[in-house]
Amino acid sequence: MKKLKIVILTLTFVTISVVGIVYATQVPSSNSISGDFQEGTFATKLFMDGLPFVPVTYFTNMDSDITKEELLKSQLISYEENIEILPEGIIAEIISEEDIYAELAAGKIALLRPSQVSPKMKTLIVDGFYYWDYEEGYPLVSYQLKFTSDVEKEDEHHTFFAGGEIIPARAVDRLGLNKYNNYTYLFDYYRDDIEDSDIAIALLENSIQGNPSPCTGCMSFLGDEQVAGGLSEVGFDFLSTAGNHAGDAGQSAYASTISLLNDKEIQTTGTGDTEDNVISPTVMEVNGVRVGMISADDVAFYYWKKLSNEGVYGTNWFSIYNSGAYSIDEERVQQINSIKEENEIDYLIVYMSWGVEYTNYPTNHQQNLAKAILDNGADIIIGSHPHWVQSIEFYGDKPIIYSLGNFIFDQTHTTPTREGATVKLHYLDQELKSIEIMPHLICGYHQNNNDLTPKLLGGELSLDEIYDYPEANGCVFWQAKKLKPDHPSYREILERMFEYTSISEYE
Repeated sequence: MKKLKIVILTLTFVTISVVGIVYATQVPSSNSISGDFQEGTFATKLFMDGLPFVPVTYFTNMDSDITKEELLKSQLISYEENIEILPEGIIAEIISEEDIYAELAAGKIALLRPSQVSPKMKTLIVDGFYYWDYEEGYPLVSYQLKFTSDVEKEDEHHTFFAGGEIIPARAVDRLGLNKYNNYTYLFDYYRDDIEDSDIAIALLENSIQGNPSPCTGCMSFLGDEQVAGGLSEVGFDFLSTAGNHAGDAGQSAYASTISLLNDKEIQTTGTGDTEDNVISPTVMEVNGVRVGMISADDVAFYYWKKLSNEGVYGTNWFSIYNSGAYSIDEERVQQINSIKEENEIDYLIVYMSWGVEYTNYPTNHQQNLAKAILDNGADIIIGSHPHWVQSIEFYGDKPIIYSLGNFIFDQTHTTPTREGATVKLHYLDQELKSIEIMPHLICGYHQNNNDLTPKLLGGELSLDEIYDYPEANGCVFWQAKKLKPDHPSYREILERMFEYTSISEYE
């Protein structure tokens, strides 16, 4: 990461308190050092004595972007300990930690130190800049306060990327990836997000093996083995292979999927030929933190490894299926703690394939299973399978992202199956601080008969040009188009996700 030279300007602040409202005023010092400066920029980092502030709002607030002018006109709040070091011109009401969520829910914006931010809050993007992104040229000058110089990415900060269901089978494979002999382009809108993250994860819904026979409408899924190289080139590190279609192509496909992905340095979890290796975690060290992932399927009980003989492949499970009903397999779930300890995992992700298709809320069984998984050592749960985005809940400060919906798939026949999301999880000192939700839209032959893939791959159209291309006239079939906040589907996706989202149910 390149370093940034920025201005250093020493300021002193005087605060005046009036009935719980604090006005910060500026008294310039006679000492100042000038340097390279990006004029007219306002970033989400507000620096005073090298101390940044993060603007946050309520988690389910539909608005993610705000301008400097809008921020300054908002009702601002902060903790008393922050008031004396707020930047010039900031008027903030003093509130307590106990009242913060109620105040944010009322539409106020808090300015907090990074260590005070919770994943139950939404970090706002101000004039295009997002606090948790450490890109070149960031942190930027703000308010001409005292800035840090030679700033680079902090060792304590790391980011994970999580995507939903990747189904490189059926039409996606035969009429897309295989047809054009290109296994990366469907991820182009998210390439930077994936590559810039310390760990990138997703659910690979189906097995991959050989060069499958054409199948554009079948329900037994198998993908081209070259998918493994594409997923590796895009930048995925961990993949759950415990989808409900994992066993569609039989025993040899289980084995080939694991082998092909491992050969491309992608770690897999969730399938195997023993009860121990299907629950075996992936592990990677990030800035001295050992991060692990376990995955399981809670849908296709007939593929669960526990129902087959030793040496026969299957998927991991955390439930018991009996006469159409699912209950928690307490003994299996309790293994999570010991696995975390034995592998010296500091932070454990559990990726679940679960839930009811074409719904945006979890079942009671999912909620109970989620609590059991978190009680037994998991730090976060990410889910897929319903083909729709679903709600987010917090168990204490541990998130449960029930479903991210389709990431790469050919289900373009309904609006909710076209509308998915990915997330970036931002951490500071091993603590999750922000869940950045990134909605996307998938287009296909249900919308038009003009696949723009040849023009994209041939260089005739750029991603920006395709983004603005009228969908009725053409699109890149099955490509996940990362949406900007002004796109109609952006808000629609968040509304569907937030309809049943709760940040306080288990408080």
